[in-house]
Amino acid sequence: MQQFGRGFQSDTATPSSLSSSGNEALAAILSRQTEILDRVAITAESVNTDARVKLPTIKLPRFDGKIEEWKYFADSFRSIIHNKPHLSNIEKFQYLISSISGDAAKIIESIELTEQNYTTAWELLQQRYDDPRSLKKKHIQCLFMMPIVAKESAKALRDLIDHTSRHLRVLKVLGLPIDSWDELIMHMMETRFDVKTLRAWEEEVESKDEAKLDDMIEFLKRKCQTLERIESRVSDRNEKSLKESDQRTKGAIGSKSHLSTKNSASQKAVLTASINSGKCYCCNGTHLIYACEKFLGLPVSERVQEVKRLKLCMNCLRNDQNMQNG
Repeated sequence: MQQFGRGFQSDTATPSSLSSSGNEALAAILSRQTEILDRVAITAESVNTDARVKLPTIKLPRFDGKIEEWKYFADSFRSIIHNKPHLSNIEKFQYLISSISGDAAKIIESIELTEQNYTTAWELLQQRYDDPRSLKKKHIQCLFMMPIVAKESAKALRDLIDHTSRHLRVLKVLGLPIDSWDELIMHMMETRFDVKTLRAWEEEVESKDEAKLDDMIEFLKRKCQTLERIESRVSDRNEKSLKESDQRTKGAIGSKSHLSTKNSASQKAVLTASINSGKCYCCNGTHLIYACEKFLGLPVSERVQEVKRLKLCMNCLRNDQNMQNG
């Protein structure tokens, strides 16, 4: 009976052993599914990589030490390079070195290019240029140096818009209350307008109770678009006139060339007739002396004597008296 009990116990699986075997089977199934999914993902990634359109290379920002450009450079560099986890520090350091020049480059030029030194170089640049007080002063100073629109043109007006908007954006990020500066900024911009633009702006705001800086910017943008359309038409017209002028010039040159060729041929015919109808001073033949076989057959010294005897010109072998009589 005891033997039977022991046999029964050995042949019968316990709940714990069943649970263990079930877990192992489930783990094996999950492992197999994971392998299949990984292969599918790798295949899909390979297909997507082949079919992916190649994007243009991102141009890194440049910084030469001008403090008013630091904010734009730092934000762009952080976004493109500094905050990318897949780039190593030495790669980031190389990108940083290639992006700076001038005074900024001098700050880190003595730092060795290593993995550990990238953080040091970046912190040195931030300590030098990431100074909110200096940044505020510099951008305010740039506002007082707005470009002057000497003559009405789309490019000059756009330069004024871009200059003002760029520095105002940075000052707003730095925490200055630029929204309350409308009257001041508008006055500063008006002093930079050309006469035609200033007259058009005064006519624009005459019927308004109060104008804001946004109104002025929108007015300038519309004016730029109008001027660009006009300048484009004028450019097309000038280009067309230039082509027509070139064609007329080429035609005139062609006509002159034809007349010149015709005159040259006529002169050659006259010269040929003169040569063929000339009289030789040496043998009295119907040819000129430099075509005379008798004259050409003489030694050089005798030819010189013959020319002197006949009183001919030593250069052209003609008798001036005979030419004048002719």
